Amino acid sequence: TNSDLPDEITTNLLNSIKSDIVMPILTEFQNKSFNSVINSLKVLDPACGTGKFLVEMLEIIYKLLQNLSNGLSACSIIKNNIYGVDINPQMTFKSKILLYLKSIELENRVLDAEIYEFNITSKNTLTDQIFSEDEKFEIIIGNPPYVRQENIDNKTEIIKNTKKTLNLTKPINKRSDLYIYFFYIGLHLLKPNGILSYLTSNSWLNIGFGFEFQKYLLEKSKIISIIDNNERTFDIAEINTVITFFCKNPNNLSSDSVHFIKFLTTKDKEKLDIPIFWDIE
Repeated sequence: TNSDLPDEITTNLLNSIKSDIVMPILTEFQNKSFNSVINSLKVLDPACGTGKFLVEMLEIIYKLLQNLSNGLSACSIIKNNIYGVDINPQMTFKSKILLYLKSIELENRVLDAEIYEFNITSKNTLTDQIFSEDEKFEIIIGNPPYVRQENIDNKTEIIKNTKKTLNLTKPINKRSDLYIYFFYIGLHLLKPNGILSYLTSNSWLNIGFGFEFQKYLLEKSKIISIIDNNERTFDIAEINTVITFFCKNPNNLSSDSVHFIKFLTTKDKEKLDIPIFWDIE
């Protein structure tokens, strides 16, 4: 994966955070205590790996809180607002270490923190019961693993758990690649009006198994933008990628507009006039 992908995803996501999350927080902050408001801002990466995206989100939340108030310590944000899941315990351990190192960088001092208290879990997002039914997230962000449908382990269990968790009556196409199930589970774990952003293969936009999933998205979410990155970002050469942004729509009403952005090359990005980018500095 390109080293600039976390910045690219989180920078785009900021526009959605500003309009759908930060502004409501600012309004609510006028009438409620700081702690009660910020405790509702929870971020999840359901396939966090070494935690690159979570580290980026930690910095974003930390800076936003400094603007709201005196803010919280970086370690407090990690414990209260940052969640990650990965099936590989070595990856989750590295994720905790990187989050702790980032907190030291942000605070410019060594912090007294127990990394075992961080909400980074070594489990399978697609088959394990990790969160309670009422535990939902404002932001879900990540880069789910790309595994073709014929190479998915425990596919039957994954399909069964996904249908049960979402209470789906319609079948899930068995030819769906693994990342599709992360979309289903991610949308389920979102709060109403929550934002989901994934970097994935673009195959769901044009391959047969994507049609059923597209219908589900239109029923359950508002598509904010789809960024087509023509410069391949996976190690596997034949995979093209997109970054997608969805808002969970509690009224089940589809959006009347979608931003579709195509990046030809990394250098071309600077030439495009894209209004959804903004600077948090």
